[in-house]
Amino acid sequence: MQPCKKIITRGTALAMWRAAELFRGGAEEWSDSVTRNVATDCGASGNARNRKKKRKGNGCFFTAKKGFCGIIEGNIISLEDEEKAMYLDYTYVIYVLPAILLSLIAQAMVKGRFAKFNQVASKRGITGAQAAAILMRANGINDVKIAHIRGNLTDNYNPSTKVLSLSDSTYASTSIAAIGVAAHETGHAIQHDVGYGPLAFRRVLVPVANIGSRFGPLLAILGIAFGASAQLEQWLPIFQMITNIGLLLFAASVLFYVVTLPVEFNASRRALKILKETGTLEADELGGVRKVLWAAAMTYVASALTAIGSLLRLLVLTGKRRR
Repeated sequence: MQPCKKIITRGTALAMWRAAELFRGGAEEWSDSVTRNVATDCGASGNARNRKKKRKGNGCFFTAKKGFCGIIEGNIISLEDEEKAMYLDYTYVIYVLPAILLSLIAQAMVKGRFAKFNQVASKRGITGAQAAAILMRANGINDVKIAHIRGNLTDNYNPSTKVLSLSDSTYASTSIAAIGVAAHETGHAIQHDVGYGPLAFRRVLVPVANIGSRFGPLLAILGIAFGASAQLEQWLPIFQMITNIGLLLFAASVLFYVVTLPVEFNASRRALKILKETGTLEADELGGVRKVLWAAAMTYVASALTAIGSLLRLLVLTGKRRR
């Protein structure tokens, strides 16, 4: 454990702690009575001997669990013989946790249903790659390349390169599950060919959504955390601006998730329709494909709900800090 070296103000330290706790989805109560490991002097590492030790004036504190250390000015942490008071952030429980649980359930359903129907061979005995080729020819698409990529259920269609990539579990498999997945990706190629509006809009959102998903929550959390510190009140307008920028960026990524829903549902509907119309699968085989594609669609619903819940949580936290 490294000794505390960085000198920071109490306000900054509290803001940094809040930011770290907000970012991980929980919170740890901060008060003068919360137990902390305190070094006897600012050049020493904390250890069990320094625990629960009162210290007035300038002091050195750190948390071994978080690897966070600093020197705080003024009357800082007076430690009593009580354990750390931990509590769960209710906003995370209300807005985010249910969607995460739904996502886990949906992912389990996809894996389970694909594994089940991956054992059912198609009556025509064609592979996923062959099915995709048949369906694209039936729809007059001749400029899309079908490629084999590594992985399991990593199938995708790239409108920019016009490449339909099928994974190890789909490309050479003759199962109805594999053919269903290949047909779904073919549905995206058909959307691109006919100029399906939501797909075109989603492509426009991709650059800002990538930035928003990466930096939006971080900027919002930092703005909320530092803006909550009374010692940094003079910088409050700047922190509010940082928060708003973060919220706007993250909102763009949330919009991407929402727009993805009609794109994915439409691709599945197209897949089932063209499989039936071309006779690639028989009527009794389409039921299994429908179950696989429905479970896959639920993963997109769960992702969208998780994104929406995370945005609502940030808005709630922002409102609380501004009151």
